[in-house]
Amino acid sequence: MQELGASVLGAYPALGIARIHLPTGSAAVVRRDSFVDFVAAEPTPDRTRLLAAPPANTFSNLLRGGSGPQRSGGTQVTPWNVQLINAPAAWPYWTGSGSKIMIISDGKGYDPDFPFIPASQCGGYFNACSPLYAVGTIMFSALTARDNQQGIVGVAPAIADTNLYIWNAYVQSATQYLFDWNSYYSALNAAGLMYRPIVVSDWAHTGIVSSEATAIATLWSQGTIFVSAAGDHQFTVPVYPGGYQNVVAVSGVRADSTLPPFVEAACPNYAPNTASWVTVVAPWAAFASRGSGDYIDTRSIGFCSTVISAAHVAGVIALIRQRFPQAAPWEVVQQLKRSSSNGNNPSATTGYGIVNALRAVQSSAFPPMSLQIGGPSSVKPSRECTWSVAVSGGTGTNTFVWSINGVATSQDPLFVYTSGSSSFLITVTVTDSFGSVKSANKSVTVSNSAPNCVS
Repeated sequence: MQELGASVLGAYPALGIARIHLPTGSAAVVRRDSFVDFVAAEPTPDRTRLLAAPPANTFSNLLRGGSGPQRSGGTQVTPWNVQLINAPAAWPYWTGSGSKIMIISDGKGYDPDFPFIPASQCGGYFNACSPLYAVGTIMFSALTARDNQQGIVGVAPAIADTNLYIWNAYVQSATQYLFDWNSYYSALNAAGLMYRPIVVSDWAHTGIVSSEATAIATLWSQGTIFVSAAGDHQFTVPVYPGGYQNVVAVSGVRADSTLPPFVEAACPNYAPNTASWVTVVAPWAAFASRGSGDYIDTRSIGFCSTVISAAHVAGVIALIRQRFPQAAPWEVVQQLKRSSSNGNNPSATTGYGIVNALRAVQSSAFPPMSLQIGGPSSVKPSRECTWSVAVSGGTGTNTFVWSINGVATSQDPLFVYTSGSSSFLITVTVTDSFGSVKSANKSVTVSNSAPNCVS
């Protein structure tokens, strides 16, 4: 590489990729290198965010802006946006505990309503946990503001402090707010070192960037679920990363449950994107914590965005992950889709509709399991025979427990047993990756006149 005059822009071992600037005409030489799997040429990526502009106020000004601070009066407020997706009904059972979240945005400000994030979990630019701008703080409010009898409460209020990661991917100053690709890839690389996190990003751009698509595909294969804003400019062409395969692309819904396209009087310059690649929708405005235990409706400062929608959906996925901890990413996303308002009839513009937190954690959206035990119903004494079980419905990888007369004896998919002199009852209990359980029985008689079985 050095001989070619190449320069390394960034290496990301957890993703198996590196971004390298190659001199003109050198790509063919690199492709012939046996250590290189692929070389994909990319245009210079855009650094302009195709979403609603971040609030012009800095974070400190946001605390003073809007239509006056609203206080909870010593009792916690459950925001309209959280109620719209039915999250409070899920909290007696599931609150997001155990799920891991990484927010890639412009950082997170302080509020007593927020969990404490250790400095080691504030990545990217230096001010990840003391930002100049407020987008990440608004996302954080919607996602996981604490259930602590003050301020507001978020969709998944019990995600552990140690499971929350904040990554600032923006160069910020009083005069600029530019996305930094190297910081973004470093965030994805950090996610690749975590165990099955949920990554939610406020970045959106046009045009496929192959290294980004490869990075997200790698994360998906490792168990990561990537949630992205669908965009705020009424585009129908794909906006990325939401347009990539294996990304949950989230569009917005108004407080009165109106699906896009619509006009929001408080945010007249933007409207959520609607397209076939949208997965689900969620509120695109929210109550946001203001830094002193009070809160503000983002519409009062003219900020509505599918970034906020994506944060709500990441919270619902955190509830699903807690409810179904063994579920694969595709199963979690399928559960999210099927439990949404258009779960049985997805739209070409708004996907599976408005997410519903309670339905998402109530029961599996997959068909119920049915079992059929195969094998002999009559065997000779003292003979080794084999039984199997055919499973339909359910989802994912099944586990098995075989019992003889109520005593568990095997956990293999096939059951091998040597008969005695008495008839017996075989029971198999199957559990799928969503925790659904089904049992079936088979009575087996023992007789000298029984046919021989295949052992």
